[in-house]
Amino acid sequence: MSAENATVNVSNISPKSTEKEIRDFFSFCGKIKEFSSTPSSNEPDATLTAAITFEQPSAARTALLLDNTQLSGVPLHVTAPASLSELQHEAEHQTTDTDHPRQEDKPRTAIFAEYLAEGYHLGDQILQRGIEFDEKRGISARFRKFLTDLDSKHKVTDKSRAMDESYQITNRANTGLNTVTRYLDGALHTPTGQKIHKFYLDGKKQVIDIHNEAVRLKSIKDKEDASAASTEKSGDVPPPSYEPTAGASTSASEKVTYQ
Repeated sequence: MSAENATVNVSNISPKSTEKEIRDFFSFCGKIKEFSSTPSSNEPDATLTAAITFEQPSAARTALLLDNTQLSGVPLHVTAPASLSELQHEAEHQTTDTDHPRQEDKPRTAIFAEYLAEGYHLGDQILQRGIEFDEKRGISARFRKFLTDLDSKHKVTDKSRAMDESYQITNRANTGLNTVTRYLDGALHTPTGQKIHKFYLDGKKQVIDIHNEAVRLKSIKDKEDASAASTEKSGDVPPPSYEPTAGASTSASEKVTYQ
């Protein structure tokens, strides 16, 4: 895997955007290995340009789908030195640890739902790109296998849970497993868990499905935040919060409210 095939160039970044805000925005695509940004000119209000190298080419491919997405009210321009076919080829030949699926391995529609849940605004045209990307390639067999294996594991676990009073889902969540694992651990056999399964496994989606998934993720985040605040007052250690990747934050002007 070459660094070139995992690198994107981002231009027309608002001078108001901080390095943290830029990193946070693109961290939803996958782990960032290298980051650098410079002003596009010597003018005091010059836009910024950034070179972002991810650990995986599949993350760079996701970032390319975000071309024309706004950050700090300014549309970003995302390009890559590698061709799309090279990025696609390398992304499809990555290996996955079925116990710890990477952010890069998620369907693009799921990643875009996480963006919306965190408060970023992605236009419906961007969401449609994610739908078309997933429909063209399908959700990977590796990701399907992860969910199937998780199902099988819990069917076995459920039988012994009554005999094991020490079994606690929250303790397992504290090991820092992937967000998807936590969702399914907590609600695998509930209506909510089934809906999550449906969202991740259905190849056919509409824009409204992504918005609905964002509403669900936002609800989970709000509940965890409220629980953490309550626990902090009581002096206990707070539970893990919803973090699809490295922490992300957005300015108030970019927030999209889901209720």
